Amino acid sequence: MTSSRLLALPAELVALVVEFVPVEDLPSLAISCKALHGHLTDDLKLHAHYHDLYSIQHDRMPSTIPSLLRLATTDSKAAWHVRTLDFWGERADASEWVSWSPKHVPYEEPPRSELLEDFTQQIGSFFAAGELEEFECSMRDHLHLPPDIITTWNTDLLLSFDKPMKLLLLAMLPQIKWVNFIANWLPNGYNIDHITYMCDAICRIHERPGAKWPPGFASLQRIDVGTSSILRESGYEYYCAQEHVAPLFLLPNLQVLNIAAKLFGIPGVSHQLDIPEGSSSIEELGIVKPGIRAYNVEKFLRAPARLKKKVLGVGVEGMQPSLGQILVERYTDTLVEIKAEHVGLQYLAQFKNLRICESVAVDELVIKKPRDSQHEDDPAQLDEGDHFQVVDLPDFLPTTMKKIRLHIWHDWQYGPKALEEFITMLADLVENTRFFELQEVCIWELLQNIKKVDIDVVSSSSPWNQAMCQFQRCVELHDHVQDSWDEELDSDEEVWSAEETYARQHENLHPALTGLGEIETDCLGEG
Repeated sequence: MTSSRLLALPAELVALVVEFVPVEDLPSLAISCKALHGHLTDDLKLHAHYHDLYSIQHDRMPSTIPSLLRLATTDSKAAWHVRTLDFWGERADASEWVSWSPKHVPYEEPPRSELLEDFTQQIGSFFAAGELEEFECSMRDHLHLPPDIITTWNTDLLLSFDKPMKLLLLAMLPQIKWVNFIANWLPNGYNIDHITYMCDAICRIHERPGAKWPPGFASLQRIDVGTSSILRESGYEYYCAQEHVAPLFLLPNLQVLNIAAKLFGIPGVSHQLDIPEGSSSIEELGIVKPGIRAYNVEKFLRAPARLKKKVLGVGVEGMQPSLGQILVERYTDTLVEIKAEHVGLQYLAQFKNLRICESVAVDELVIKKPRDSQHEDDPAQLDEGDHFQVVDLPDFLPTTMKKIRLHIWHDWQYGPKALEEFITMLADLVENTRFFELQEVCIWELLQNIKKVDIDVVSSSSPWNQAMCQFQRCVELHDHVQDSWDEELDSDEEVWSAEETYARQHENLHPALTGLGEIETDCLGEG
C-alpha cells in the first residue's frame, strides 16, 4: 500500500489541514481511508449536531435573528448549516422583541405564556461596537449600499429594527437555500412589506459593474412570498408592491419563486416592470393571488430562461397574448408540469416534454351545441345528446403525459348521458396505447360537482361502472373517488368527515394552491 505524505504528519497538523477542507467535502474525505475517517470523526459529529440545531430557523422567538447574525460572523461551521429561514413578521422597536407563538397574530394579543421569551431588555445592547462595525463593512462591501443608506440602516439597528438584521443575515449565510415570507395580518388591514430592503439591495448589486453577489444571495434557491403555514391561522394575507417582487428574478441561482402575496402598485411609480426576457434562472414559478396586472404577469412569465413548472392562480382570462400562447412561445421544450387555469386545451399537445397537467378544463371538453330552432319550444322532442358534444381529449394531449387532473370551472350543466359519454371517453384514454406513460387520472373535482346527476352506480353493466373498471385496470384511481359515492355514509357527521378527508387530500391540487401549500418547515423544534 502506498504511504500517504498527509498521514505521515503529526495528528495536530492533519487536523490543521482538515480545517481548510470545505464542509461539503468532509464526507468524501472521511470515506477515503480509515485513518482520515478517524481524524474526522469528531468534526462529522459536530456538523451533525449543527445540522439538527440550525438547519431550519424562524423569527417567532425574538432571540433567533440576532443570535444567527452573530453566528454568521463568529462561527462559519455552524452558520454553514442554516438552510431555511421563515420570517413571520417584523419588530420595529425594542418593545416588540417578545415571542410570537404558533397561531399568534403579531401586533395583536400577547402570545401564550408557555412560549414567551422577553428580549426587550437585551436587544438594545446585544451587539458590541465591534460587531456593528463589521455589519457596516458588510453593508458597504457585500451589499454595495451608498453612505446615506448605510447611515439609515445603522440608525435602524440602534433602534432595534429587525429589517436590516434580516437582510444582513440573508447576505452572510453561506448556504441558505429557502426563505419564506409568511403571510400575516395587521389591524389596519395590511402588513408592512418585509422584502423591500432585500429587493433594494438586489437592484444595487445588479446595477453595479463587477459587483459580486453576497454568499447568501448567491446560494438562495427558493423564495416564497406570502405563503401560509399550518402554525398560522388561515385567512392572513401578505401585501407587497409589484416593484418589490420583480428584483427577485435577478438572483443568480434562484430556482423556485412562489408569489402568494397580494401585489399592489406604488402611487406615482410606473407599474411597467423592467425584467429582461430569458434573464432569470427560475425553473418553477407560482403566482397565486389577485392584484398583479396582466402585462406584469406576462413579464414574470417571460423572465425565466428555462421554465419547467408553472403554477398560476390569478385571473388572467382574456389576457393578450394568452397564457397558452406565451408558454408555447417560450417553453415548448422545457415545460414538464402545468398547474394553471386558462392555458387553453389547444396548446397542450405542443409541449414536447409535458408530464403533468393539473388543470384540464372539463368546460372545454363538453361543449354545448346550438339548439335547433324548430325544437326549441318542444324540449320533449329533443334528445339529451343533441345538447352537447364530448371532445376527444387524446387529440389534445402529448403522449408524454403521466398525470392528468380534471378541473371544472362551473357546475355540471348536463344530464346523465353526457356524464356517461364523458367518463367513457376518459376510460378510452387510459387504454389508449399511445399514452403508455399515463399513470393517474384524477376526477375528484368533477365528482364533487355532479353528485346530483342521476346515474346508475350500482349495476355492473352501467356505463359508469364499466368505465371505472377500465380506469382501475390502467391507471391509479384514488380509492376515495369511489368512496365519495358510497351510500353507507348515512349520518351527516360521516358524510362531512369523508368530504373533509377528500378535500384535505386534494387541497393542494387547486391551481391557486398547488406548490404553495402550507409549509411545515418551521414545525420542528420547540416554539
